[in-house]
Amino acid sequence: MPRLVALIASVLVGAAAFAGDSQRWIEISGGVWGPHALPFPDIESSLRPLVVAAARDRGDMPQSSSYTFQYQVRRNPVGRKYVYINAFCDAPQHHSLTEWAQVKDGGACFFNAKYDPESKEIYDVVVNGIG
Repeated sequence: MPRLVALIASVLVGAAAFAGDSQRWIEISGGVWGPHALPFPDIESSLRPLVVAAARDRGDMPQSSSYTFQYQVRRNPVGRKYVYINAFCDAPQHHSLTEWAQVKDGGACFFNAKYDPESKEIYDVVVNGIG
């Protein structure tokens, strides 16, 4: 019985850690198609080197775990699906979770990008300037 309790506790801790990460991804309503399970950890790990490269003279990128990611599923003018991502290095409770958090400066702490769920590629990475 103690082994079963330990196994259940391990599963719950692992699930809580995963849920904590996925809670940093906030869907903004108004998208045009329903996302299937998006690979948030894979998207995050792919974003980091692209943001670091795009932020050359805009400060160091904070730890990935400090970011909140807003996203919305969209279609481009020719109908191809993509996910618009807006990221900021702050806790979600400091912002409205129903509207886009937009800042004019802030360097590598604020960026946006697009993710193609078919090719699994990230493109159009834009890092805020420094004001």
